[in-house]
Amino acid sequence: MVEPARATADRLLLRGCRLPDGALANVRVAAGRIESLEAYDSSALDVQDNWVTIDVAGRLLTPGL
Repeated sequence: MVEPARATADRLLLRGCRLPDGALANVRVAAGRIESLEAYDSSALDVQDNWVTIDVAGRLLTPGL
């Protein structure tokens, strides 16, 4: 069985997150903290320099517990 890929980079881009209010957004995480919330743009490039990118496909993003 193949293990799923795990992001270990300091810079993570979560594309297409569903926020609690129902909106879709891209979430940038740097050094383990949310750096920015951006409007989701389905036409944006999947890969961005120096960012590990994960397409969340509309799944709900909730705070860590």
